[in-house]
Amino acid sequence: MTFLLHGYLERSAAARPDHPAVVTDERTLAYAQLDGMASRVSSALVRAGVRRGDRVALFAPKRAETVAALYGILKAGAAYVPIDPGSPAPRAGYIARDCSVAAVVADADRLAVLGPEIEGEDVHLVLDLDALDELPEPSADRPEAVDTDLAYILSTSGSTGHPKGVMLSHRNAGTFVEWAAGALGLRADDRFSGHAPLHFDLSVFDLYASARVGGTLYPLSPQDMSMGLESAELVHRHALTVWYSVPSALVMWVTQGRVDPAALSSLRHVVFAGEVFPTPYLRRLAGLLPGATLHNWYGPTETNVCTHYVVGELPEGSDEPIPIGRPCANYDCFAVAPDGTLAGPGQEGELYVRGSGVMLGYWGQAERTAEVLVQNPLHDLRPDPCYRTGDLVVPTDDGAFRFLGRRDHQVKTRGYRVELGEVEAAIHAHPAVREACVVAVPDERMGHSLLAYVALAEGSELSPIQLRRHVSERLPRYMVPSDVRVEAALPRTSTGKVDRQALAKMAAEEG
Repeated sequence: MTFLLHGYLERSAAARPDHPAVVTDERTLAYAQLDGMASRVSSALVRAGVRRGDRVALFAPKRAETVAALYGILKAGAAYVPIDPGSPAPRAGYIARDCSVAAVVADADRLAVLGPEIEGEDVHLVLDLDALDELPEPSADRPEAVDTDLAYILSTSGSTGHPKGVMLSHRNAGTFVEWAAGALGLRADDRFSGHAPLHFDLSVFDLYASARVGGTLYPLSPQDMSMGLESAELVHRHALTVWYSVPSALVMWVTQGRVDPAALSSLRHVVFAGEVFPTPYLRRLAGLLPGATLHNWYGPTETNVCTHYVVGELPEGSDEPIPIGRPCANYDCFAVAPDGTLAGPGQEGELYVRGSGVMLGYWGQAERTAEVLVQNPLHDLRPDPCYRTGDLVVPTDDGAFRFLGRRDHQVKTRGYRVELGEVEAAIHAHPAVREACVVAVPDERMGHSLLAYVALAEGSELSPIQLRRHVSERLPRYMVPSDVRVEAALPRTSTGKVDRQALAKMAAEEG
């Protein structure tokens, strides 16, 4: 089957032209309207000189017109480059210049931000998102894409201080979307939402899975992005049936204490990914959503979602993190032990992923691409590229995987190897802790000392001494943080994850 992402929209527009495709507080676009607006954007780009394979910057919040522009870029045979709408001018400009964008689509405020940064660049067209309705009728002439063509570039943080662009094709994304639609049994009457902005890979699911089945997408407004009571109210107001977000968004539902379970009763699937979900809060979420199936999805931006786990019973006595599960269809996942052999059940190894969902590479970074897209280390019989995730896992007897943490989150302290995620899991087991992050601070005497940043549940009190005692009851002494700092809230990235780099910087500055 050929996976062209705009094909999902075109087929649903033909089958259900009057069914709502995208609904926001400001506007509702039926499938025929969304497809028509996307075609006008496509024609405008092609007339301006945008060609197949070109990149087009998309710099705006997730709203109905932005979704139309995104599909229009794809219809033109180009790839969209979503830029965090909250990005400062230097970062937004760097991404646009680095990807050599041929055109820009943005709202008026962000056009003013980006304009000076791309002055002098070879940009064929600048489209104001608020003027898409004024574009002329589309022409029939447009480039024909194939499913291996580049569809979008997502920028992730890079070790050099500049973002690196992950290149994903129509086939890469379509592999995931087709699996997700089947695995969840998605339907045309489903109503989708989640907190993910367009520059975050979680958005690939709600954008394309909803169009794949002819369902309705409800993008979050900037006000709803606080992800607390506002997002729960969104679920209730629109009777949402499918929700996808990072765990911290869902932790807010159970820690604020004011979310009415009846307001969430329409949900039939709640999916989370991007971070480890603390089991104590996951157990409480399951109690809040007795009618919904909970899913733990795992996958770096470079692979889309590649493993999945359906959450079952969570015994009261266990705080062990749930598995990341088994490989999705058209993916093969395996763990490689430190000696280069296949890791068996119970043996730690780095997770490798192969299959049609794996990225094309990093934009303009051939050396970095070659470091992570490697020949399958288990054979040399034919070209067989695999993605090295950098994540440490343990295979289980039933073919699933348990996630240990990032390879670069392992540190040495007092001569012992410590996985920071294991320390965080022990901290999360305390009922007063809402969120936690452990930072390794270089120390000449012991290699690293461990510093824990925690935010407490509403109305809770917990001293650093009490928390260290709690951890010492669960972990060896060398894994107990040397210091604990209680914050009102932990800093977050624009995608809703805990900002580890910001905390590491805080730790270095505070000494």
